[in-house]
Order: sequence, then C-alpha cells, then structure tokens
Amino acid sequence: MSLIDALPSRTARVIIIVLFILAAGFGVLLRFDHQQLLHTKQLNAQLATERDRAEAETKTALNAVTFYNEVSQAIHDQKDHLKQDAQASTVYIRERVKTDDCATT
Repeated sequence: MSLIDALPSRTARVIIIVLFILAAGFGVLLRFDHQQLLHTKQLNAQLATERDRAEAETKTALNAVTFYNEVSQAIHDQKDHLKQDAQASTVYIRERVKTDDCATT
C-alpha cells in the first residue's frame, strides 16, 4: 500500500494539485532567472565594448598630447639653439667691426 492509497482521494488530489502548482511556479521562476541572466550578460558585453572604446579613445588622446608636447619641446629647443647661434654671430660681427676702420668711421 502506497502513501497515496492511504490518503483519502480528495486529499491526494489536493496534494497533487499543490505539487503541480509548485512545480509550475518553480519552472516560471527558473525561466525568469534565465532571462535575467541573459540580459545581464548582454549588458556586461555592451559595457565591456563601451569600456574598450573609451580606453582606446583615451589612449589616442594621450598619444596626441604626448606628440604635441614632444613637438613643442623640439620647436622650443630649436629656437633656443638658433638664438644662441645668432648671439654668437652678433658677438663675432661686433668684434670684427670694432677693429675695422671703415666700419667705425
């Protein structure tokens, strides 16, 4: 004799219905949880793509700033070098003119 045979038929039917409702509810809950998991994975993938794009844009901007700074420094160094050359030339010309009678009269 099984447990269901020992119960009155109405009680057995109620238990079976309750078990069926619980199983159906559990199935719906699993389905909802699965959909939420898929949605979360999609959002994570989208955020990872946006993060990678932002990192690439930031790296490009930093490279541009670094390049600009290097060019600016090179231009500044070249101007200093030209200024020093011009000063040396000016001193040389003054020294040569100082001793030239034709230039001082």
